[in-house]
Amino acid sequence: MNFKYLAIAAVSLLSLNVAAKEESHHHNFTKEVAAFHDVLAPLWHSPDGKQKQTDTCAKVAKLKKLATDIPQSEQLTKNLTALAETCNQDQKLFDKAFHHVHLAFHNISDAKKAHKKHKE
Repeated sequence: MNFKYLAIAAVSLLSLNVAAKEESHHHNFTKEVAAFHDVLAPLWHSPDGKQKQTDTCAKVAKLKKLATDIPQSEQLTKNLTALAETCNQDQKLFDKAFHHVHLAFHNISDAKKAHKKHKE
């Protein structure tokens, strides 16, 4: 077999394995946390810059509404409010506020996954 085709096959299999791991990473989220994550993730993983700030600020109200469905999301909601206040400000202030939203989300999602796993 040609080495080129073998290398392509190996890379393809590795890519599928990574994608499968990423997909399974989220399966323990509660439906409320998953709904929030589905909006947050594309924003968080988008390239840094003004467009990220614009796109994220356009979704803050939706994120706040989704956060209200998640029990014990007070800090997340507080951080989303602070994020909204940076929408028309300096990029660095926005980045810092968005980082705090992301951390608050992980604090909730990690706790919810652990709680759900414990109940199973």
